[in-house]
Amino acid sequence: MKIKNCTITFLLLTLILGLTTSCAVDMFGPARPDIRGRRYLESKKVPPQLVTAIVKYEDIGLANFEKYSKCEDSHVRLLIAQNPYTLKKFLNELAMDKLSYVRQGVALNKSIDEEMIKKLEKEGYGDSTVIFALVGNPSVPKEKLLAIFKSNKKKYRYLLTCFARNPKCPQEIVDYIYKSNDSQAKWLLKRNHLKPSEPKTAK
Repeated sequence: MKIKNCTITFLLLTLILGLTTSCAVDMFGPARPDIRGRRYLESKKVPPQLVTAIVKYEDIGLANFEKYSKCEDSHVRLLIAQNPYTLKKFLNELAMDKLSYVRQGVALNKSIDEEMIKKLEKEGYGDSTVIFALVGNPSVPKEKLLAIFKSNKKKYRYLLTCFARNPKCPQEIVDYIYKSNDSQAKWLLKRNHLKPSEPKTAK
């Protein structure tokens, strides 16, 4: 059972680390939810202009946000969870979605606020993969990233790698990673042009 759980966590992390800067939805969950979500919407005869707006994270209006945040297709719900225009009341519902990768979409939302961050941190709103997504979100304040780091750095095996994925990773965490044995995290820091602090010279 322990091996199985580790395997599942590794696979989810692999999906999380697949994020590209141009398409945030690639970071987690099913492969290319934009493509699968579009396919589902087109099969339901949704107007092409609205389909494009949904997969490109545009403002689709109150009625559409309400409708598609409850969509039976998880790829569409993931797209709505990721959309920075999605209203808070719908994000609250998506943060409790039965599927982890939809909750991860909320964790990666660029418009995430402090209240939502606290909810996602609480047990019952997510799991380790939601935390992994949260610490990779550049919109999360640095003080909150540091708080999550200090309370979880020895709890989750892959957490450092996810912090390193964040281009706004706090310097304290950057320095910690460079002193660690996590080669993958170090590689990600270098890719984000994050360098360790300059050594202090003796006066």
